[in-house]
Amino acid sequence: MRALRPILFYVAILLASCGKSTGTLPASSNKPYEMLIVGDKEGILCQQFEKPMNGLPQSEPLFDISQTDSANFSGIERLARNIIVLKIDNRYKNIDIKAEQNVYAQHQVILYITARSKNQLARFLGSTGQRLVNYFTKIELRREQHLLQLTHNTEAEKK
Repeated sequence: MRALRPILFYVAILLASCGKSTGTLPASSNKPYEMLIVGDKEGILCQQFEKPMNGLPQSEPLFDISQTDSANFSGIERLARNIIVLKIDNRYKNIDIKAEQNVYAQHQVILYITARSKNQLARFLGSTGQRLVNYFTKIELRREQHLLQLTHNTEAEKK
């Protein structure tokens, strides 16, 4: 039986490590409805996300925006929970959008947008910019729902 103990120990460790681990990524930073926009020198995207929120007694933006350029996008900035990376270059033919989750941190969403020109991006945001706002709003709502599921009041639930 003593000879089996080391083998059982290694089997237990192996089985425990087979599950999906989210502990390898740090937790995302920032508060709800905060966003980091990378590469938006003209503030075209910022205008879309800083529109006033409806239904409040005073004017408040939909999202609190921070900006940086591509060269400074490193370190702690990569841990933001909502990130949009914008690249404008005439090599791109059409607007392209790609979303990734949990790249640098847990519970993180990064949206990559490429466009040929500022004018092309402005036309795109004029027609579908609200869909981008809705996308990030739904993500924030899902995060809050998940948090409430983890921390709900069991005594109130019983009553």
